[in-house]
Amino acid sequence: MNKLRIGVVGCGPIAQNAHLPAIEKARDIRLQAIADTDAGLREAVAQRYHAHSALSPEAIRTGHIKAHGLGQSKELRRAGFGLRLRFARK
Repeated sequence: MNKLRIGVVGCGPIAQNAHLPAIEKARDIRLQAIADTDAGLREAVAQRYHAHSALSPEAIRTGHIKAHGLGQSKELRRAGFGLRLRFARK
């Protein structure tokens, strides 16, 4: 079975207490990427939840990923995360 690859923008409390644990429990979802402006937090959360990659705002702006809609905070949009993530099934 192909897993849905998903990315999470923002590694704050909501992601760590709700979204990431739910993704971790799902059998048909793979955490493809974590994105955050704080490099230390980004790497720690990516390691904790076994994300395939940890992305900076620069990686998103250079087209490393495809875009689709997710809600984001004003702080993330100001920092260059004004894009939305979508990882397609393979």
